[in-house]
Parts: sequence; structure tokens; C-alpha cells
Amino acid sequence: FAMFSDGTVFAQPRAKLVGADAGLPSAATCANPTNEQADEIVALLASLNLHVISIGAGDGYAEALLKERGLPVTAVDVHVLSDPSVYGRMVSFCPIVRVRPDEMYRLPLPEASALCFFWGRALPWREYLATYESVPLVIIVGDPAFPGEAVTDPCAYALDEHDGWTRIMSMPVRALRPDARLVVYQRLANPVLQCQPECQPRSSSPSSTDKIACE
Repeated sequence: FAMFSDGTVFAQPRAKLVGADAGLPSAATCANPTNEQADEIVALLASLNLHVISIGAGDGYAEALLKERGLPVTAVDVHVLSDPSVYGRMVSFCPIVRVRPDEMYRLPLPEASALCFFWGRALPWREYLATYESVPLVIIVGDPAFPGEAVTDPCAYALDEHDGWTRIMSMPVRALRPDARLVVYQRLANPVLQCQPECQPRSSSPSSTDKIACE
């Protein structure tokens, strides 16, 4: 990346959240957790005082669900349009901070941030994690297939293969594929939860009832 950026929020028509259980809200929405799933995410994060930073937010639907439930959320996506006025014809569910492809969003307080990657296609997640070494928590919504086979990047279990991270939660989540998973990791060097890691080999198929085990 050439530089860090605070990004720019361009004017976009704001869509109202429909009931989270009503189905896919727009053609641009990739992850649309149910009310119950959104509540589970909030239950995990609410007590941690972490600011949710979502990279590759798209139309911001999942991010808006979390904001509606009281979480501090910043939705970030790429700015690729030469004419910013075009954003005025693109609906979003929350403000979207846009950074250029050669820029990395500047996290105000990495040590108090949870990085989220919700159904990304080719997100620079490795670069963000390498740059912000004090980020304690990562949440991925993705395809559970192995890297190279998954339709998302990162895939749901991307950090299973990375030293320094432990998987503490996985659950089914509604997204573009019926087998989509939401997976939460925390960094071993600065854990924010006193949890037992999931005792589950990567090669197995996670059950739909995987839960976090915290004291």
C-alpha cells in the first residue's frame, strides 16, 4: 500500500433496514445475518469495548445490523470510481468510508478494534493483519472451503493456518451460500476473552452448534 488514509464518505441514498429475517435485502448484499445471528455477534462483542472495523463492506447491510444493535461500527470499502457522483445512485445501509485501492484504512486504535471481513472476494486481509499487529479480534464471514477452493478470500477458516491466532467461535450465518460460516479468532498475544479454543481439526466439518466457551 502506498499510504494510510482516513477515507472519504460520499453521499449515497440510505436504505432502511428491513426485518433481518425478510431475506436478501438487495442485489448487492452478500451477508445478511438473521436477527438471531446478529444478536449472537453483538452478545460476543458488546462487553469488549471494541470498535468494529469492517473491510470490504459493500452496501453495509451486515454492518448496519450491528450498528442498529448499539455496536460502534465503521464500514470501509474501496473507492474505484473516477466520478464520485456515481455513488449518489448506489444505495447503502450505513455510511461507507472509501479508500483508494493503493491505500489502507487508518485504524484510530488498533488495540481496541475488531477487524471484520464479511464475504470478501479478494480482500487485503493479510496486509491489514500484518500492519496492525495489536488488533486482538478478527471476525470472518466466508465460504468454509479450503483456500484456493473457497469463493471468498479470506475463506471462513483462513486463520487456522496462521500462527498467533486461535479460533474461539464458529457458527452458521446467512450469506450468499447456504454453508456460509461466521468464524471468530483472537490473537494469542493480546487476548480479550478468557476462552477455551475450539478443539476441532480444520479438516472436519464444523457442526451447526459450535459455540464459544468462555469463563
